[in-house]
Amino acid sequence: MMSERSARVASLVRSAADGDAVAWNSLVEQFSLYLWSVVRGYRLTDEESADVFQQTWLRLIEYLDRMEDPTHLGARLATTARMEALRVLRGRSIPTDPDHLPDMNDRDQSPEDALLASERDQAVRHAIGQLPVRCQKLLALLYSEPSPSYAEIATAVGAPIGSIGPTRARCLQRLRELLGQYLDDEDVDLAPAIRSGVGKSRTVPDEAPGRVQETFVEWHQPPETR
Repeated sequence: MMSERSARVASLVRSAADGDAVAWNSLVEQFSLYLWSVVRGYRLTDEESADVFQQTWLRLIEYLDRMEDPTHLGARLATTARMEALRVLRGRSIPTDPDHLPDMNDRDQSPEDALLASERDQAVRHAIGQLPVRCQKLLALLYSEPSPSYAEIATAVGAPIGSIGPTRARCLQRLRELLGQYLDDEDVDLAPAIRSGVGKSRTVPDEAPGRVQETFVEWHQPPETR
């Protein structure tokens, strides 16, 4: 049986397919943070991430009226974003300026290794989103830069300082269980991917949804007025 939320999303998709800008804007508002978190799971620059974000929404505009199951909008957005991000990675010319490298470890990686690392980062980001809120909050504090003290973390999460270490271990163990097949080595250092997953990159740039909404309006204008 379709949930109330799924039914609402399906209704918005159908209305947007008919050119309803209000319905489209509602979809953008609901799914932008989710989509941005998927995009930022890859080792892209800020500019590349914004381009992939907007390109993904553009692809949705193009096939909006042909979606077989509108209730799977989130999955469709994630799949499209993944393809767009990998396309950018495969076509990227590695910059020579270290300040513009997408990740400090990329300069020592082959393109194949970089793609594998990007896949892992995306998987970690997705897995973090499935953790209990308490774990997400704790990891966000532990892996932020600069990292606050255990005393500050204990105050922030409302827990005894002595419980931070054991809780951290349980959260990381659960994270590894969620990742499953993505980890071919139990000693893989997840810290860089976790920092990416819980860091400031989860914030959608203010201008990004607005540009997507403008694109929708332009798309539905008569050809002679575009």
